[in-house]
Amino acid sequence: MPAGKATGPDRDFQMLCRDICVKRFGGAWRPYRDTDGIDVPFHAAGTTWTYDVVLENDAGELLVAECKRWGHPVPQGEVGKLAHTIECLRKETGIGVSGIVFAKTDVQLGGLAHAWHEGIEVVISPESQPLPAFGLTVLKYDPERERRLHVFLECIVESITVTDHYEAVLIRADGSRE
Repeated sequence: MPAGKATGPDRDFQMLCRDICVKRFGGAWRPYRDTDGIDVPFHAAGTTWTYDVVLENDAGELLVAECKRWGHPVPQGEVGKLAHTIECLRKETGIGVSGIVFAKTDVQLGGLAHAWHEGIEVVISPESQPLPAFGLTVLKYDPERERRLHVFLECIVESITVTDHYEAVLIRADGSRE
């Protein structure tokens, strides 16, 4: 979340994500104060963090989103960084702050698990969608299912020890053997 202003397709993706949030969560959410809700800076924890999208509601609560228009899965470190800055923003402002990671393709499993732990929503959203209709996939992490899968995989691990020998016989088309 370095300070900066997105341009071109990156800004278009941020605006799409902002508009999806407004449509998805209803008219109670609008762009943050005197901005268009894109590339909004906040001072927290001794530095400035710039969020791709910031919306607020009538209660003054914030919804911040990071929009990753990458051709590969978003690494878990990006989710962790967002979680950290959200917590800093909560402490600095004393208001409720929710978070969303928008990804064009996918998010690493570790990032999905961390998002679940921190209460951050993960959304896969193809770019260049025409509004008001849009398609998205909300990813959910289930730690209990993950634990059961690991237990299952641990149960089927086995080793095979060869205690005998075998012989191979080559049978040719003419019936001869070798």
